[in-house]
Amino acid sequence: MTPKILAIEKRPFRQRLAFPVLWVFGPWAACTLTYNNAWRFLDPSIHRPLAVFCAVVMGILIVFGAALIYPVTFFRGASWRERAIACLIIPFLWTVKELHMMPNCYSLAEKLFYARPHVLDDGTFALIMRDRLSHHNLQSNPKAAYLFVEEGPGYKGKRFFMTKVGEEEDQEKIHSFRRRSHKDSETDSSEAKFLVYFRIDKEFPLIGSGV
Repeated sequence: MTPKILAIEKRPFRQRLAFPVLWVFGPWAACTLTYNNAWRFLDPSIHRPLAVFCAVVMGILIVFGAALIYPVTFFRGASWRERAIACLIIPFLWTVKELHMMPNCYSLAEKLFYARPHVLDDGTFALIMRDRLSHHNLQSNPKAAYLFVEEGPGYKGKRFFMTKVGEEEDQEKIHSFRRRSHKDSETDSSEAKFLVYFRIDKEFPLIGSGV
């Protein structure tokens, strides 16, 4: 008795390839958007468990999404090349997303640890900087990151990613910006100071997802 060979009909592109990928991509994209942006609208007591749930779903879809895509595309007549591409789309998009987010999480910018900045009317930050390594580094790399921690219990504050837009050495103006009431020592008064202006590029919470 001759065994029967299963004949697989090659369906249109949308049915054999696009729809199976969208079945995985849709929930993954929705969870990614929720994970990255829910903190803007929801209370932390709701955002945190929701972020954990979305992270679990994203991980499952990234790791096991191909287990759904491959058999569906196979039985809908996709070639082995199409099946391979379909299975790699979600991991590829995830990799691109993480590479795009990496500069925000592990910035190559100069990290600034200073007192509270002076916020001008146009939203520009002004920082008084001495002629030290941080100021020197900003001459070749205008990007900087600033961490602000609010007073009180817990870890509340902001992360700012900024770009230097200018600086000046007007000592009278710099002195007018200083909040400290004590007199500078001779060493401090003789040291060069700069009033450096920064444009805010991005603003995130101190901890948690915000990229």
